[in-house]
Amino acid sequence: MPNGILAHSHVSATQSALLLPSPGSSSQQYLFTVDAVDNNLVGGLRYSIVDMTLRGGLGDIGAVKEVAVPAPNNVKLTEKLTAVRHTNGRDYWIVVHAYGSNAFFSYLLTASGLTMTPVVSNLGTVHVGGGGSFGNGNAVGYLRASPDGRRLASAIREVGLDVFDFNPSTGQISNFQPVNISAPYYYGLEFSPDGSKLYVTDLTGNSIRQVNLLASPLSAQYVGSPGNYTGAIVRGPDNVLYVAVEQSTFLAAITNPNGTAVTCGLVASGASLGTRRARQGLPNFPNRYAKPLLPTLALSIPANACVGSVVPVSSTLSNAPAGATYAWDFGDPSSGVFNTATTPTAAHVYQTFGIYTITLTVITTAGVLTRQYTITVGTIPVVNLGPPQRTICAGESVTLSSPSTPAGMAYHWSDGSTSPALEVRQAGLYVLRVTTPLGCSGYDSVEVQVQPRPTVRLRADTTLCQQALPLLLQANAQPAGSTYRWQDGSTAATFAVRISGTYRLEVRNAQGCTARDSVAVTVDACVPMRIPNIITPNGDGANQTFVLQGLVAPEWSIRIYNRWGREVYQHAQYDNSWAAEGLADGVYYYLLTNPQTGQRYKGWVEVLR
Repeated sequence: MPNGILAHSHVSATQSALLLPSPGSSSQQYLFTVDAVDNNLVGGLRYSIVDMTLRGGLGDIGAVKEVAVPAPNNVKLTEKLTAVRHTNGRDYWIVVHAYGSNAFFSYLLTASGLTMTPVVSNLGTVHVGGGGSFGNGNAVGYLRASPDGRRLASAIREVGLDVFDFNPSTGQISNFQPVNISAPYYYGLEFSPDGSKLYVTDLTGNSIRQVNLLASPLSAQYVGSPGNYTGAIVRGPDNVLYVAVEQSTFLAAITNPNGTAVTCGLVASGASLGTRRARQGLPNFPNRYAKPLLPTLALSIPANACVGSVVPVSSTLSNAPAGATYAWDFGDPSSGVFNTATTPTAAHVYQTFGIYTITLTVITTAGVLTRQYTITVGTIPVVNLGPPQRTICAGESVTLSSPSTPAGMAYHWSDGSTSPALEVRQAGLYVLRVTTPLGCSGYDSVEVQVQPRPTVRLRADTTLCQQALPLLLQANAQPAGSTYRWQDGSTAATFAVRISGTYRLEVRNAQGCTARDSVAVTVDACVPMRIPNIITPNGDGANQTFVLQGLVAPEWSIRIYNRWGREVYQHAQYDNSWAAEGLADGVYYYLLTNPQTGQRYKGWVEVLR
């Protein structure tokens, strides 16, 4: 066409051009183009209108040529360009992908023209980086829609393969599913006619793989290699998938694309090109040969569950006539009548760990749909911290752990720590949650009580005279229920010292906590003990006071009485100073008591001036 040269487009783009009939005219077509990584993607999405009334019916591009379609935020676009027929059977969604983000843009083409504000969907893999002169090679790769317009697939050259749900009524994209596949160069894509399979080529790996879209999770199986540099795949009106193979004089073909990877019928010589040779691309079509929209069925089921927990399951049936019937099979025949359900949403409880296959069959007047999903049910770990109450004494610690817990678990204590064992010194309630790799958790708790230790005091280290023996040792007052153990194993509250040595006492209170003290006792011959029986407080400097000889006076309590029994003097820690001040001469009676040893001496003393 004389006006058919497009200045901005680069022919090496994966899906460089797309021709669509105008929804409002039988004589016009929209020609959409995108730019290539070789041109640094500067051209973006544009369209021109081919008018078949020009040049006497031969057609040409008229005045509407290379109209730039604005992308949100003026982002660059990848080499992806496809179209999905609207559910009204007339209009189209023009779908492209942003470079440098995970955004899809869906522009609606109607009889009124192209709507310049797209429907934006942000999900899936970010298209960024890659090889090439501008380091943007991951803008390469096909974008395809399923025949019923309900699914999209996107190949990202050096990254991977993404699958999505597409709503042909709204242009919205949802339900991102990555495909488990390993290849160096993801390129061509095409769906099988029934929409159950997806085929992807590995351009430099020279292979084709098949993805079963009815399985979960999605993964790929090897189909075969039709030759070097396996490129684009296109579904023909005969429902055969044709494959471009670099420099081949044939298009390879997948003759039974609804079959399995083994039975899909890959042949290297599918369609002869005569003397011409293929390159890597093929013409870019929308889901042109789509059948009328069929019902679609999607499941929502958790990937993992735990024994004894409620597993919710739900289904979404789209584009289906009323009156559908549902039949769930939870793959758990041991549960009896609870193994089945007949509603769109249901729930099941698995009582035994294992891997189960959940099957949903939906019968509609438009056909039967079956979906399967595998769920792993894990056990709840047994957590046993021992007795529910533990008692420790002040200053002690106790280590809490669950020795029966298998390896590979995650631990979380109520104080935030994550080690298998916890050393505890403070009173409180300690809870341990143990979680398996599948997310199943078991719990146990221990209440730790901290009891006080007794306070034990004997006396200071002591040197005493032989005549002061026995020395009676006893601790300070202890609460009821306390027990005693001396260094020789005796258990009385007191201990009589008769020789020099170190004497130790351990006291255990009623809560089982212990404390200890010791005292060193040295026995000396000393001055012989003598208690005077006369004092002469007459000021002559001799025998003036009542002096205890051979005894440590402050260790003794003294009481002195007259002959009628009336107390005339007392001192708790006697200091050898009694001189009968203010008292008449005569005989007085004394009582000496050692509160530490319990010893007592009594007698009389005469006062004579």
